[in-house]
Amino acid sequence: MAIQRKCSPEKWNTRKGCMVGTKDSVKEFNAYLLAFQTKVYEIQRSLLTEGNLVDPELIKRNLTGKDRSAKMFLEIFEEHNENMHRLVGKDYSASTLTKYATCLKSLKLFVQFQYKTSDINVRLMDFKFITSLEMYLKTQKGVGHNTTMGYIKKVKKIVHFCIANKWLNSDPFMAFKVSINKTARTFLSDIEMKRLTEKDLKFGDWRKLGICLFLVATQDLHTLMLQNLQKMRLLKMVMEQHGL
Repeated sequence: MAIQRKCSPEKWNTRKGCMVGTKDSVKEFNAYLLAFQTKVYEIQRSLLTEGNLVDPELIKRNLTGKDRSAKMFLEIFEEHNENMHRLVGKDYSASTLTKYATCLKSLKLFVQFQYKTSDINVRLMDFKFITSLEMYLKTQKGVGHNTTMGYIKKVKKIVHFCIANKWLNSDPFMAFKVSINKTARTFLSDIEMKRLTEKDLKFGDWRKLGICLFLVATQDLHTLMLQNLQKMRLLKMVMEQHGL
């Protein structure tokens, strides 16, 4: 960025980074340049103290006074989840909220691991961020491909929200394809079903078994009504949820 000062090449000391001369105008120029450099260092130190990445664009905006409130990605994600929480039971289910909360938790760990900071400026969201996140989830956390893509799809939603608000100029997902691998459903054999019915299980075990058999997520249990438990309606509800 320009500092609104001029210096001819022959008067510039490249090694010292200042103008050469003894005139008052030279001293004034060097004093201004030193003050400018000091301000940049103060902003840099402030960003590091607050746990943010040193973003040149953010430093520029702080210097010009255009934007002193940086838009941080995880903070925006947190606000999204808070708004979703208010709409549970209306526009969203509790299970959907849980998935976004889990995604945010993993994102916080990733940002700390990858960037050594507590949050990341929205302007730094790029293609490398997405591919690094994918690699981190699969290698560091042992997350499967489809679950990893599920996390990334949620990140994509927040990124597009940022683009819509003009906090991010380009879409980092333009070159990234979210792919889901098809998985074949497996069923218990008659022998395996017989073993289960003959096994002496405690109530908690039966509860877990019911979740597995009927494909009901733990966080969806509280949404079950009495009618869901009668005349195979539970099975119908589950089949509708999973498109069976």
